[in-house]
Amino acid sequence: GGRALLHEIKEQWPALPVIILTAFGSIPDAVASIHKGASDYLTKPFDGKELVAKVRELLHGGQVGDAPTKVEKSNSNTKGKSASAPASTITDILWGGKSSCMQELFDLLERVAPSEVSVLISGESGTGKELVAKALHGLSNRSDGPFVVVDCGATPAGLLESELFGHVKGSFTHALKDRRGLIEEAKGGTLFLDEIGTISPEMQTRLLRFLQERTIRRIGESKPIPVECRVLSATNADLPAMVREGSFREDLFFRLK
Repeated sequence: GGRALLHEIKEQWPALPVIILTAFGSIPDAVASIHKGASDYLTKPFDGKELVAKVRELLHGGQVGDAPTKVEKSNSNTKGKSASAPASTITDILWGGKSSCMQELFDLLERVAPSEVSVLISGESGTGKELVAKALHGLSNRSDGPFVVVDCGATPAGLLESELFGHVKGSFTHALKDRRGLIEEAKGGTLFLDEIGTISPEMQTRLLRFLQERTIRRIGESKPIPVECRVLSATNADLPAMVREGSFREDLFFRLK
């Protein structure tokens, strides 16, 4: 078995890096393998290019005998672009997180990931909300589809509508050609809306309509386009308080969570 083989390798050749490949992976297995000395962990079916990238990183990154290296695809944090997020990203959340609260988080991710429900991830800046979103995608049935990140807080309000919904040629100044929006790019995969608490009231209305009808309309076009994707969102704001004060729509809040 894989665990016994890992133990034998670490006994005989402790400096040899090991990547675990398994068809029966789970979060506890991933954590256990990392603690026992594995450098990384992939579940089948896995992306061959991802595996090659991990092998190359281990061969060229650091001295022989170094501690295991966290490996992440170079494009996985690119805002507004598609990126795959395999199940192994769970090992990136917290290196060796053993505390009871982290175990509760791992258990919750395992239960929520296979479903199709929208998930709202809340927490202070720097606590790993995007890593949680990647783990949800990587552990879901949509892991082979795109993982599209939209940084709502960093995108100017005037551009966010075009970024999300796309536009047709001539719909506004500088719209020189048709452009698919990021919601459309997420078709068949996962759309991650970061800093969702920053969007304008008008954008809240448009986003609510998409979540209700699962169709979009590009700017300058009346034809609805069906888009089937899972929606994850994150915020460091107190959305319930914003709902109470009227700056965030209550119906959108409940759709997101």
